[in-house]
Amino acid sequence: MDRNSEPVKFWHVCGPLLLYWVIQFVARLVAELAVMIPHIGQVMDYDALEKSTTTEEMTEAIMSSVQGMYEIVGKYIMPILAFSALCTLFLTVPLFLKDRKKERILHKQSVKVPGVKKYLVVFGLGSAFCIGLNCLMMLSALALSSFAYSDVDMQTNVVVQLICMGIIVPVAEELMFRGLVFKRFREKSTFFSAALLSSLIFGLMNGNLLQILYVGAMGMVLAYSYEICGTIKVPILLHITVNVMGILLTDSALGAWIQGDIMRLGGAVIVSAFVGSSMYVLLRGMKKQEVPPVE
Repeated sequence: MDRNSEPVKFWHVCGPLLLYWVIQFVARLVAELAVMIPHIGQVMDYDALEKSTTTEEMTEAIMSSVQGMYEIVGKYIMPILAFSALCTLFLTVPLFLKDRKKERILHKQSVKVPGVKKYLVVFGLGSAFCIGLNCLMMLSALALSSFAYSDVDMQTNVVVQLICMGIIVPVAEELMFRGLVFKRFREKSTFFSAALLSSLIFGLMNGNLLQILYVGAMGMVLAYSYEICGTIKVPILLHITVNVMGILLTDSALGAWIQGDIMRLGGAVIVSAFVGSSMYVLLRGMKKQEVPPVE
């Protein structure tokens, strides 16, 4: 059947997306409550509430307690996000395996790139993308507009960040947004349409201006790597590389040195653009080989 002959069914894509969002929301809520409940006695200002004589005073006391709760949750935000991501695997893994099994039965073609070279190229592309785009956003001051970019990460140990945001979250997101959303759009549309739609959804679900721009652009690269290589392992590796490099840039002496001077930032953007374009050309130039299943 011609993949352009009929539109994608609404629930074929939106059903899993809705369930994914609900699972994330519920899991995060449960995790946040589990963190907050043991600390209620520490942050609730019962004396202030009892002594409140006006609505303004009561509101101020309540807001002070809520702020204390948010500060406690902020200290555990990375494990909370990782927990909610792990919970989504109960949805995405079975659906992903079901889709790939269906492709095998239908004898659909996929693309394979020679082993070690593929992963080295993807690692280089991911590193260049992350460094270049981060430095470009710092030059444009976009980073200042995002609380998530500047403040949240600082409250968490680097090792915890690497495990949670560097490994667990990328795996969960790739299974959803490339393994399911992109591939299901791709069944009935061109690569560009499928990549653009899945990347927009990927960006919008991250919630702020910086993430929409950053993640949306990254989504296009991730979709392309899946399209050209034919295995979900490649966008997973690329996403892990981007996140790990971002964390290390934020918390390392090298990252601080680059960020300390506008010329170094500009130089990093130029070098990253050169390396990234070279990796892209290498990846595009690798010969596609047909293999029976898509991994």
